[in-house]
Amino acid sequence: MSERTRRGGEGSSAGGWLRRWDVRAKLREVLHLGDEPWKIAGGLGAGVFIAFTPYYGVHTLMALAAAFLFRLNMAATVAGAWLLIPPLIPLAMAFCLRVGWIVVGRPETPVTLKLTGASAGALWAKLAPHLWPLVVGSTVVGVVAAGLTYVAAYQAVLRIRAARAARAAAAQVGETRPSDAEFHLDKGQPPKYL
Repeated sequence: MSERTRRGGEGSSAGGWLRRWDVRAKLREVLHLGDEPWKIAGGLGAGVFIAFTPYYGVHTLMALAAAFLFRLNMAATVAGAWLLIPPLIPLAMAFCLRVGWIVVGRPETPVTLKLTGASAGALWAKLAPHLWPLVVGSTVVGVVAAGLTYVAAYQAVLRIRAARAARAAAAQVGETRPSDAEFHLDKGQPPKYL
């Protein structure tokens, strides 16, 4: 076994996959886009709503269509639609189904799936009563998540731009950032720009 595989690097399928999907870095990139704040926040919110819908396989197309129709930032919308990474999808769908059951009403019998020897018709007959609660639950969860995402993203974009403007104003006045040579751990004071 190579050193890279033991550390969970590219040789390891799970470690390499998770490293490539750095959600914080992707969101940071989206929040630093140069578009209007409401377009970025609206795009992320719409994308998050789409992420909670049970229409897997067409999320990207739905995000592109929503960005085009509502004149939102396309990159932000697609990034929001990809927010649910594959290991979280079953958990999100189970939560949405539970919310849907609360809104629509609990089924009389619980879902038990026996996939061996079952035909497609038998599988459909067992799942069909739960599709409406899943759609209702994912809509409710998606609307709440989209609203929270919009507010948080809008505030984040405004703060990022205010900090950027403050740095630009400080640079014009002649203030410079302290160099690494001026910062020593024994002084106990972090540099001003942190």
